[in-house]
Amino acid sequence: MRGEYGGYPTPNEESKPAAPGSANHQAFDGYSALHFTTGAMMGAMGYNAGLAFTVHVFWEIGEIQLKRSMHKAFPLSTTDSMANKVGDTLIFMAGWWFGHRRWGSK
Repeated sequence: MRGEYGGYPTPNEESKPAAPGSANHQAFDGYSALHFTTGAMMGAMGYNAGLAFTVHVFWEIGEIQLKRSMHKAFPLSTTDSMANKVGDTLIFMAGWWFGHRRWGSK
């Protein structure tokens, strides 16, 4: 949902849970490609699966606080549903696997 503050959610909209059917609520959404690409980059750069997974989980946890404190930096500052966090992590690890197999395991 876009607010009146430069296209970003208004201060009253920050950190609200994502509505059913919206981005950040579904397991896979418009940000899935970004998660896949980030995972592929980490795989290609030689990060092992455990470290990549840990970094991503810390991102998912830290993202909550970042959205609360810096909501204007996010195009959509609603908080992710559990399904979205799991989906983000799964697609990130699929990207890691792809990047590792394609470029990182030589």
